Parts: sequence; C-alpha cells; structure tokens
Amino acid sequence: MSFFAGSVRKKLLLLVLVSMLPALGVILYSALRYQEHLTREAKEDAAESAAKFAESYGRIVLGAKQLLGALALVPEVHRGDVAACAALFRRLIEQNTAYVNINLSAPNGYLIASALPSPKVNYADR
Repeated sequence: MSFFAGSVRKKLLLLVLVSMLPALGVILYSALRYQEHLTREAKEDAAESAAKFAESYGRIVLGAKQLLGALALVPEVHRGDVAACAALFRRLIEQNTAYVNINLSAPNGYLIASALPSPKVNYADR
C-alpha cells in the first residue's frame, strides 16, 4: 500500500495537519520563550525584594545598636536600678513602637528589669 493511497478526504486532512506543524512549532517556541521571560522576571523581582528587605533589616539593626549604645551610658542601667530601668524602658517602648520589650539582664543571665511585667527568667542559655 502506497503512502499516498486513499481518499481525497484523507489526503486533504493530512495536508492540513502537515501545514499546521510550522505554526504549532512557532506557538510552542513562543510559549517557551515567554516562560523563560517570566522566570527571569520573577528572579529579578525576588532579588530586588531581598535587597530591599536586607536594607530595611540593616536599618533596624543599626537602630537597635544605637539604642543599646545609648542605654549603656545611662547611670541607672549601670547601677542596675530596677525601678528606674523599668520606667525608662517603658517610656522607650512607648515612643518606639518597633520594640516590643526592653530587658536588662545580669551577667549571670537573670532578668533584672523589663519594660513589661515579666517573670524572673534566666537568659544565659539563649
């Protein structure tokens, strides 16, 4: 049986299918290129978001370092004055909503003073 044997209808159907192959190839190629474009764009967006987050986090860390540096200069903190430190810490967290709590611990890790009421805990293992 010859490849071209058969009805005219079969031959026309085969001709239409073969003629569609280049268009199908272009569509598939375009879809792959578009997928690559979307992947590249998503990676760029993720990198940009990560850089912005790192910059923001760096500012937060710098602010915390500055606050701790300033607290290290306060005489009440050096003396370990519980009432004065707790009052100072409360005022600081009221003015600085970025901080949830400020604690003062002894060198052995035990909590001395806190802006918020806290149980006596030991931070030595943290």
